Amino acid sequence: PTSGSNANKVIIPSGQTLDASNGFVAPAGHVVNVVTTQSQGNTVTSSSFFVSTHLTISYTPKKAGNTIIIQSNMGADTNADDRGIKHTVFRDSTDLGSSNGTDGSSGMIKSHAERLFTNGNVIAVDENVTSSARTYVIKTRSTGGNSVEADGTNSKKTMIITEVAQ
Repeated sequence: PTSGSNANKVIIPSGQTLDASNGFVAPAGHVVNVVTTQSQGNTVTSSSFFVSTHLTISYTPKKAGNTIIIQSNMGADTNADDRGIKHTVFRDSTDLGSSNGTDGSSGMIKSHAERLFTNGNVIAVDENVTSSARTYVIKTRSTGGNSVEADGTNSKKTMIITEVAQ
């Protein structure tokens, strides 16, 4: 209808369904897709270069131009006093945490007086994406060349990818 209380609405008669299998365009700001992964593996490193943890998701965006929000929650263990650890998110070979002017999207966790075990949360945003397949991975590094643990000891780690329509 073009007038009245149902103007510009699609009305589906009772007992009928709307088939959107050939495509649906979500309004801006709506969640298009959510993908999660979990791991219980540990990543121990003394490298000053970012190394991959067990949190990885291969993903193909539903639509070019959308925004991808990447979140993770995992432990961070300095293994001794006076050590530091950094986490970040990579999209393929691009460091999304450092490319926005920071050094790791979750910042640095550093112990000063004793061993430190805490959460190492990471959040990054990948804006105006293409529709090409990509791999998101949480990476970590030691800040001083000492052995640190990115995933924590025997704890469950989670990574979430949320695609938002633009």
